[in-house]
Order: sequence, then structure tokens, then C-alpha cells
Amino acid sequence: LARRLVAGELFSFHWHDCFWLPLFQFDPQTLAPREAPRRVLDELHGVFEGWDLAHWYVEADRHLAGRCPIDLLGGDLPAVLGAARAARVARDD
Repeated sequence: LARRLVAGELFSFHWHDCFWLPLFQFDPQTLAPREAPRRVLDELHGVFEGWDLAHWYVEADRHLAGRCPIDLLGGDLPAVLGAARAARVARDD
């Protein structure tokens, strides 16, 4: 787990003196890391970390017609990746 966090394959954050590891990053049957969240992390590398990344996943996004990235992660990954790219570009400006 620590190796995957350091490698950027998973993300975590600290909140209220606790370490949080969002479970949507894992397959519920095998507990293996899911591919879709890892691909989003690749897109947002250096843009958001920790709490800001968790917030991005659950906030309505205009590039997703007001839907949250986490709600579309399993059904429309290309759209979520597009929203992540738009967030990266907006941060670079």
C-alpha cells in the first residue's frame, strides 16, 4: 500500500488527525487498485493532491454537465479524463 501511494498509483489525505484512503480506488471484490482512478491520478499529477483531489472527485464539474467525476468514473471514464485535463489546463493558466 505504501509503495503504491509513493508511486502515485493511489492517493490519500489527512483530515481531523486521521489518514484517509478513499475506497473507491479499490475493486470491492478483490481490493486491488482500480485502473480508472489511477488514470485520473495520472492526468491530475501535480495539479491536485490529497484533500483537493478528494474534493475534485465529489464536486459538480461543468465539463461533466454538472455531474461529479466520482459518479461517472465507472461509466464514462473518457469524460472524467477530459474533465481532469480541463482542470489541469485551468491550473496551468
